[in-house]
This record gives sequence, structure tokens and C-alpha cells, in this order.
Amino acid sequence: METLKLRTATFGGFQRQDVVDYIESTAREHAAQLNALRAELKQAQEKADALAGEKARADALSQRCEDLAARVDELAPLEDEVKELRAQVEEFKPQAEAYADVKSKLADIELEAHARSAQVVKQAEEEAAGKRLEAQAMLDEIMQEYSHVGSTANTAITDVICKLTDLRASLSRLGELELKLGGGSHE
Repeated sequence: METLKLRTATFGGFQRQDVVDYIESTAREHAAQLNALRAELKQAQEKADALAGEKARADALSQRCEDLAARVDELAPLEDEVKELRAQVEEFKPQAEAYADVKSKLADIELEAHARSAQVVKQAEEEAAGKRLEAQAMLDEIMQEYSHVGSTANTAITDVICKLTDLRASLSRLGELELKLGGGSHE
């Protein structure tokens, strides 16, 4: 703040301009102080609002803590049951591990049996294919032999028919000759 320097006037009082300057200077200082106080008030209100928000969050957290504490109190009787269940789990753990081992061994046995059965099926299929080929070859051979026997039989039958035809013709000639011979003696 400026020091007051009012000059006295010749007729009872102070110089008018000094008084006006002083008033204006004081008004400016008061306006600056007022603006500074308003800024401080605004900051204080913002802090108060922030603190109110923080208080609301703190109240909410406090309520949440109280709710959780009540829930913990509700769950406290279950601690004994949890301990008992854990003891049972520990008691059954060796049996479960043994079961898992047996299950693993059974799975291995099943896989091995499946592999063996696949191998046996493959061998059986290969043997069956071989037997089919052998049977087909035998059938082809039998059919060829049958065809040969049939052909031979047809040839033999044809020969027999030809010989029978020749024999019939011969017998017929003999009959004619006999008739001629016998007929001449009877005549």
C-alpha cells in the first residue's frame, strides 16, 4: 500500500487531485484485494466441493467396510466347516491320486489294445486278401480245367456220336447185306 502523501491546499484542506488520486489508488487496492479474496473463496469452495466428494467416497467406503465386516461375521461359523472339508480333501487325496494312476494305466492299456486290434484287423485283412487271391486262382484253374474237360467231353461225345452214326450206317449196310444174302436164299 502506498504511503499517504496529501499536500495541503492554501485554503483549508488538501489538494483535490491528491485526494482523488488517493481514493482511486485505494479503490484499486481494494478491488485487487477483493479479486484476490474472491479467487481464494473460489479455490476454497472448490476444495470444499472436492472434500465433500472425498467425504462421500469415504462414507461409501466406510459403509462397504461395514457391509464386508457383517458378511465376515456371517461367514465366521463356516470356517470350521471349511477346515473340516479341507481335512476330508486331504484324507481323500491319496485315493484320488491312486484313481488317477489307475485311470492313466487303463487309458494306456486301452490304447495298446486298440493298437493291437488294429494290427490284428490289418493282418486279417491282408490274409483274407491273400486267401481271396488264392481262391480266385483256384477258381480260375478249376474253370479252366472244367472248360478243358467240357471241351474234351464234347469232343468225345462228338466222336461217340460220329462212331455211333458210322456204326448205325454199318449195321444198316449189314442189314441190307443180310437181306440181300438172306433174301436170295429164300427166294
